[in-house]
Amino acid sequence: MRNEKQYYEQEGTESEFLDWYKSQDLQNYEKPSVTIDNVIFAYQPHLRKLQMLLIKRAAHPFQGKYALPGGFINPNEEAKEAAKRETFEETSIRIEQETQMWQIGAFSTPFRDPRGWTISIAHTTFLYPFVESKASDDAFKAEWVTIVPAALDEEEPCFVNQAGETIHLNDDLAFDHADIIRTTFKRIKEALAYNVDITQVLGPSFTSRQVQELFYVFDSKFDKHYSLSNIVKIYVTRLHLLEKVGQVTIKKQSAGRPKMLLSYKK
Repeated sequence: MRNEKQYYEQEGTESEFLDWYKSQDLQNYEKPSVTIDNVIFAYQPHLRKLQMLLIKRAAHPFQGKYALPGGFINPNEEAKEAAKRETFEETSIRIEQETQMWQIGAFSTPFRDPRGWTISIAHTTFLYPFVESKASDDAFKAEWVTIVPAALDEEEPCFVNQAGETIHLNDDLAFDHADIIRTTFKRIKEALAYNVDITQVLGPSFTSRQVQELFYVFDSKFDKHYSLSNIVKIYVTRLHLLEKVGQVTIKKQSAGRPKMLLSYKK
């Protein structure tokens, strides 16, 4: 007697196989829920600081904990579209350009979500211009928090909310969002050798000092002693990732040459 499964997989038409699979075989496999999470960075022009967007969860699980904007992917929805939709639904922030987004990867550690088997496709967004957030949907609060860079490579960053309270990765984040944030920081740090997409948060033009301060958030070698001339030498002249677009005098009273203006090279 022929094996039914073997017949439909190898002898029947594809249409016959798919009809049989949906009615007979599909139920044999456990199916995970698929979500997205979005690590969003923006440069706060008044504070001159890089900030990251967090929400506070309105409901269980992890009610009241800080989390990344995110949620479940709808059927027939691409992950990046889901990231844009969920970000807007929870924070009222609209991501206009997909070129501002990276896909970081899939996070699938068992039991990462107490509700059941859930796989998250994590993204990061380099947002410009900076816009204020407004919580809605699953968030009772959406807040830009200031990033406090790690002083040493073996340390990790922390964050300060608008009330001046420190947010620690190990203690204050829901789900495995601390791991997603760590992975995102590591990915950006490693990419600085050949990619400067993160500079999009600085807008159409910026100084080498702003680039150095931005890079320091992800890599401690770019501390205040890092030579600004190296920014130009490496990222303008050698790698052609940034370009010179002019000069500006920061203060009329300041001595010395005008500051060189750079731009992200698309």
